[in-house]
Amino acid sequence: MQIGVMSYNIRCLASEDGTPHTWAERLPELIKVIKDKNPDFIGIQEAVPQQMSDLEAKLSDYQWIGEGRDGGEKGERSAIFFRKAAFEVIDTATYWLSENPEEPGSKGWGSSCPRIVSWGKFRSLDNGEELYILNTHFDHIASKAREKAAALLGERSDLSEGLPMVLTGDFNANHESTPFQILKESGYLNLWETAAERKNDTLGTFNNFHDPTGGGKESRIDGILTKGEVTARFIEVVNTRNGDQFPSDHYPLYAVLEAGGNA
Repeated sequence: MQIGVMSYNIRCLASEDGTPHTWAERLPELIKVIKDKNPDFIGIQEAVPQQMSDLEAKLSDYQWIGEGRDGGEKGERSAIFFRKAAFEVIDTATYWLSENPEEPGSKGWGSSCPRIVSWGKFRSLDNGEELYILNTHFDHIASKAREKAAALLGERSDLSEGLPMVLTGDFNANHESTPFQILKESGYLNLWETAAERKNDTLGTFNNFHDPTGGGKESRIDGILTKGEVTARFIEVVNTRNGDQFPSDHYPLYAVLEAGGNA
């Protein structure tokens, strides 16, 4: 089955973000970016409860899964939005990137704040095929925490029962870094390396609200990775902006994949 997948750090609500980059000003442009690509799945990072409510209201074709990083409804989410007319979720959970992964709000390895992985097992309403989607946000301070997080993700990749897996995330590390190498050693493939077609190959993903290049390749810190029966057709750094206004301080990634029997 062919699916479209997006990874998007939407930038949390931050009082220091002035015009034209307040959440209220950015939201319409951000929604346009998503609707223009119309992905089947969106891995959203940094969304706090108010933002989740706003996204839910604007993205009526989607449902979402994912727990807050502080436990339950509290804190930022690494949520997964999915097109409800095309897929149903049949299992889901969140775990923490720490020495105690099942402990809500736990931090590990010097991480500046709790970090999580939210995942879902989904079934196509069209043909019944199943796959796993995972979404994460690694720590921005502690390199050890990023490396241990990658190792934990690798250790837990056996949840897939042989089904295709797609991992989206803000890894706060570029694609040449140790965390990406650890993920590769555990069997994950980086779509930027495997896709048949790449768009905006010179761009990074961290524009910081001012850099049209997204910081260049060294700042391509967001990623989409796969494991199992998945073929990458296309991946793009989506560098949409409205003049001097950036929808987020990150550019999203968008990919087209073949997963399952047709991969």
